[in-house]
Amino acid sequence: MRQRSAMTAALLAAVTLLPWAPAARAQGRTGTTATTARRAVQEQYSRFIQAYMNRNAEAARAILTPDFRGGRGRERVDRNRVVAALQQTFGSVGLVRRSQVVIERFRLRNAGAAADATARHEFKGDITDPQGKKRTLDARLRYRDTWVRTSDGWKIKRSIPLQQRILVDGRPMVRHSAARPGGRPRP
Repeated sequence: MRQRSAMTAALLAAVTLLPWAPAARAQGRTGTTATTARRAVQEQYSRFIQAYMNRNAEAARAILTPDFRGGRGRERVDRNRVVAALQQTFGSVGLVRRSQVVIERFRLRNAGAAADATARHEFKGDITDPQGKKRTLDARLRYRDTWVRTSDGWKIKRSIPLQQRILVDGRPMVRHSAARPGGRPRP
C-alpha cells in the first residue's frame, strides 16, 4: 500500500505539474489584443513542452511569477515546489509519445495586463515506477491559469486544476475534479 502511495504521488507530480514549466517568454508577442495575447500564451505552453522534453526545470522558475500559487485546498504549491517536483520526475519519465497543451477558452483582462486561460493538456509516455517497472502513462488534464503580462513576457500567476484523468497501463489511477467536494485525488 505504501509503495502504491509513493508511486501515485510521483506520477501525480509528474503530470499535474507539467503545465507549469514553460520557458521564459513569448518573444515579440506581448501585445494587448486578445488574439496576440492568446498566441503568446499558446507559445508559452508550447515552450513548456520543449522545456520538459529537455529536462529543464529552471525554465519553470522563469515562467512563474515570484508569488505563483498552484493547486487548490491542501494541495497548494508555490514556485519552488513546482521546480523541485519537476526535477524529481525527470528520472521516471522515459519516451514521451504525445504532449500537447491546447487553450480551450481565453479571456483578456485589465486592459491587456492579465488573461485567464482554460487549457487542456494531453500527455502520453513511458514512465518507470518505484520498483523499476516500465509503464505507460496517459493523462488528460484541464487547468484554469491566470497569466500576467510582465516586461519579460507572459507568466503564470495562478493555476487551478479543473479535471484530471490519469491512466497507468490503461487502468484509472487517480481522478480529480473541481466538482468533487474538497477536490482531493482518490487512489
